[in-house]
Amino acid sequence: MKLLSLHVDSFGKLKDFDYDFCDGLNVLRRHNGFGKSTLATFIKAMFYGIGSSKKADLAQNDHKHFQPFNATTKFGGSMRFEHSGRVFRVERFFGNTPKEHTFKLFDDTTNKLLQNGVEDGQGELGYRIFGIDGEAFERCLYLPQKEVVVASNDSFVQKLSNLAENSSEQNNCRKACEALTKFYKIFRLDKGEGGLLFELKKKREQKQRQLEENKAVQRKIDFLNQSILTTTKNLMDCDFKGQEIQRRLQLTEQKLAQTNNLSAIVALEERIKQRQQEELQLSQELDGLEKTQPPAPEAVQPAQMVAKEQAGKNGGLAPFAVIAFSLAVAFLALGFGVNILIGAIGAVVFGAVGAVLLVLNAKRKKEYALRLQEIEKGNELAQKEYQVAVEEYQRKEKEVEDHREKTESARTRLSAVKIALADLLSQLTALAPDGSEKLLQEEKSLKVLQSDLRQQLEKISQQCVSYKNRLAEDKKELALREENFVLPSDTEGEIENLTEQITQGQIKYSCAKKAVELLLQAKENLTKGYLPKLNVLFNKNLSLVSNFEFEEATVDANFTVLLRQGGQMRETGYLSTGCRQMCDFALRISLMQCIYGKDLPLLVLDDPFVNYDDANFASAYRLLQQLSEKTQILYLTCHER
Repeated sequence: MKLLSLHVDSFGKLKDFDYDFCDGLNVLRRHNGFGKSTLATFIKAMFYGIGSSKKADLAQNDHKHFQPFNATTKFGGSMRFEHSGRVFRVERFFGNTPKEHTFKLFDDTTNKLLQNGVEDGQGELGYRIFGIDGEAFERCLYLPQKEVVVASNDSFVQKLSNLAENSSEQNNCRKACEALTKFYKIFRLDKGEGGLLFELKKKREQKQRQLEENKAVQRKIDFLNQSILTTTKNLMDCDFKGQEIQRRLQLTEQKLAQTNNLSAIVALEERIKQRQQEELQLSQELDGLEKTQPPAPEAVQPAQMVAKEQAGKNGGLAPFAVIAFSLAVAFLALGFGVNILIGAIGAVVFGAVGAVLLVLNAKRKKEYALRLQEIEKGNELAQKEYQVAVEEYQRKEKEVEDHREKTESARTRLSAVKIALADLLSQLTALAPDGSEKLLQEEKSLKVLQSDLRQQLEKISQQCVSYKNRLAEDKKELALREENFVLPSDTEGEIENLTEQITQGQIKYSCAKKAVELLLQAKENLTKGYLPKLNVLFNKNLSLVSNFEFEEATVDANFTVLLRQGGQMRETGYLSTGCRQMCDFALRISLMQCIYGKDLPLLVLDDPFVNYDDANFASAYRLLQQLSEKTQILYLTCHER
């Protein structure tokens, strides 16, 4: 089964709206207030219709909620869909009462009318296609933006029961039987009058008498209501026009405010020229410095010093002279004792040798002193030359460092100028992308437009004041007539609620005893049949949506979810709103897969991911894309992600 197209003639905020569906995922992005939820309700209404409840609460009265404002004709539309290989077209229009509702079903290929009547048996068409009633459709195939309510109803039970298998497992339901017994006694006492049903019937009779009185008063105020509706519509149209003119006037004045910065823009352009000139000069300076970079100085070699040992020996013959004189004295003494001639010759010879050695020793000392003086002068000269070389090296090194600092300074100043220039150009682009000349031309035309819009706004304001005065007079007169008045529709809604409560009470009273007998068998068969499969699907889908955040999850027969987190099973009430919605979304998908298997017919989502973070939204969207491979999905949203 898949949707092909729809046409909304008039339904809630939607009017003359068409939409063509495609296979797989259909994403409809519209702003808040467009009518996305209305469109989802329209699709359900085409299959199941809408009741004509007279309840005052709009949340429980779709007919009142989606009936167009000030409607005087029927509202509804048509929808084309494919089912079992055939293309059908359903047309539904809704009046003020169920007798005015119309329903037609066509074979769209042959345009043959297949069914025609006031209604189709309380949603018989939707039940034939999906196998569930309208209430179950909302709890199963339709996911709204509000927090998803996952609860069972008779249609769910019937559909899920088809999956159950018989079981002989026994269970004690004594507490349930006691609760049911206490429950049916609330509606009717075993003896005498009393109980909820008796009180409800008595109250319904009172409301019926009150209804007749209210209808008599209603006819007296219908004219004023119609006048107020007409005046209100005219006032809304007038106010809308005024808002549009005000919006255009504000936009025009904003543009004029930009042109008021003209002098600042001219000054800004002059500063940009100055910065551009500074940039050029600094670029040239930096280029010159880089070309005149001095070479690095060569390293200075240490001074070559001559050691004092190279001066030779300082004398060294004195000991030998002493020995020679000692021998001369010895020979002289020998001559006095033994032989004078030998003693004299020996003394003369050794004395002469000692004298020669003394002379030679004095000469050596003089030469050593001269050589030592030359070595010291040479070392002193080498030391002075080394000092001069070191000073020259330091001078060149300072010259290189000074040149490097100048280059870095020029480069830093050039970078600062470029940054300042870029900032000025950015300011100019923001204030006047096209320059100051075009602003002068725009300023003239904007002032003319401003004057014209102010005149229009003044005229519209006067019209609005006139409508407001007329509306105030009508409301004042209506308030006098409606004092202590209760709308018949409200009373009818109360009567309908009472009647429904009586009917439901009678049904519950009649069924309660039978429910006690059948509770155990029905619940055991149902639970054993679908819960294992449902838990497997739920764990799989929850892991995909939550990025495997939870360790384990279980679902019981009442669709209560328990999650294991940090080694402890917890109910979803302890979680954040976003996490609860992820669990409910995964449970919804799992229920649908459990009910329909691979033949999931349709999925309608009304922006259910507003509380999801980006990561969990991406996971949920991937799950939708997987489902859309075999299932048609309509995703209604106002977000771009």
